[in-house]
Amino acid sequence: FKYKDPDEGGGFVASRSGLMHDYKLEDVETLPFLFKEFDPVVCKLLIDTLTPENALVILQSNSVATDKKEKYYGTEYSITEIGGDSFQRLKNPSRVTGISYPAKNNFIPYGLKQVEEDPHLVWDDEMGKVWFKFDHKFKQPKAFLQLRLETPLVYDTVRHTMLAKLYDAAVHEGLNEIVYPIKLAGLSYSLGIEKKGMTLSIGGYSKRISDLLRLVSRNLLDIKISPEKFKNLKEAMIRGLQNGKLSQAYARGGYYGRQLWLAKQYNEEEQLEALKPLTLEQVKEFAKILYSRVYITGMAHGNWTDDKVRESVQILLNDIKSKPLPQSERFKQEVTVLGEGEKILFSRPVKDNNNSITYTFQIGERNIELQAITSMIASIIESDFYTQMRTNQQLGYIVFSYKQRIEDRLFMKLLIQSGEYGPFELKKRVDAWLSDLGKLFAKLTDEEFERHREALVISLQKKGDSIAEVLGDFYYSVTEEDADFSYKDKIIEAVKRVTKEEVLSAGFRILLDSQTPRLLVMMRSASNKETVPLGVFSEVDQFRNRTPLN
Repeated sequence: FKYKDPDEGGGFVASRSGLMHDYKLEDVETLPFLFKEFDPVVCKLLIDTLTPENALVILQSNSVATDKKEKYYGTEYSITEIGGDSFQRLKNPSRVTGISYPAKNNFIPYGLKQVEEDPHLVWDDEMGKVWFKFDHKFKQPKAFLQLRLETPLVYDTVRHTMLAKLYDAAVHEGLNEIVYPIKLAGLSYSLGIEKKGMTLSIGGYSKRISDLLRLVSRNLLDIKISPEKFKNLKEAMIRGLQNGKLSQAYARGGYYGRQLWLAKQYNEEEQLEALKPLTLEQVKEFAKILYSRVYITGMAHGNWTDDKVRESVQILLNDIKSKPLPQSERFKQEVTVLGEGEKILFSRPVKDNNNSITYTFQIGERNIELQAITSMIASIIESDFYTQMRTNQQLGYIVFSYKQRIEDRLFMKLLIQSGEYGPFELKKRVDAWLSDLGKLFAKLTDEEFERHREALVISLQKKGDSIAEVLGDFYYSVTEEDADFSYKDKIIEAVKRVTKEEVLSAGFRILLDSQTPRLLVMMRSASNKETVPLGVFSEVDQFRNRTPLN
């Protein structure tokens, strides 16, 4: 309780106001969370409520029979009051062997104290680079470690991609039972998958981080789940891919946007075809070779030491038994680059009852100055775009304008989802708004421009509210900014330097110049009857096989 992460303001107020229904004002911060004395009478009162008469047992299955439908969401369900022999067996259960109190939880730390150290690059060889920064802000005896294990076997083929996803799910499932005491002791771990490889995060009280890492790393090469569990995981993954086609229109627009902008992107059909024949044995074999060659990039932050970070990296390498992965063999995402003046329209039907448009402007290769200018443009147009499209024209509830970075390239995006208007009508509305954008720029006063600048600087200066959040910022610097921990400061300085004239000139060039490349992804609802104009692509291959403009 003493060292828990601070609550966010709104969440803190909401949770404590709810607790005031049950606790006195002076007790709401501690009593629901911190038990200072053992009261057997109170414990007995609680245990006495755990009777079959008070039980609600929930069974969730896609094969269970139902006879009712929930009023608001339409969820099908059935509810039955159990009596007779079944209920009597619950009231008079037979003795079950094998049940006992849990063993001593060795993950609970004792003798917590903080140490003082400066940040260092603590690991640097052919196997990887790992940085460490001591926490001077939160003063908690906690540490967090996040590592990216680059391996060529996650995204080299669609089959390997699906094996990696099954592997990720299987490792989590296999560790579920033994991870329970870890969570009770204030520790956490996560394993994730990205195109470059796998990500591993470990966090909690510093005293037990190494123990937790040993536990997790020992299980990375050995899948320990039953065939039935594997079948359930695989079925859930298949359903997830199939249900993706039922997503909202704007989400489907995002899916097709990735198919168009990213040079190597497996589609849903390819993933399903690769996934369906995979077996548990194949996943087990894949686990043994997944880390055969890796390059580790990582960051540690908190109340730790250089030696402890090095020890943790060595523990992981000892268990996964890897060889170095040269830079030339690491995955690098290629981004499609449109030619000057190129304007691509892409449209597909969706099963959702909404339409959407994602209007993307290709800005150029990223640098600090361009990112600062693009951020200022995004700030200036955000409110007006929302007001015009959402408030005044009532086009739909989902209306966004924002800048986006994909690898080393910058983009500006305008997004609308509408249940009333088709995507080609939405395009007309966006084009009309763009044609009036010069008026917005012309009436922008110096005072308004400075308010946008100040707000952007404040947002860039914001720091994380916990050791884990700060680690996330540092990890981004390590993996996406080539370990430039001052990149935000550089953007802030660029924002402070840029002039109003430079920003507005760039705004005209990016948003109003017909030579700015752009891609419009338009999703048509299931009931949409609009005629698709000539020249609009409907297949990803049409886009990939086009003759690009030079």
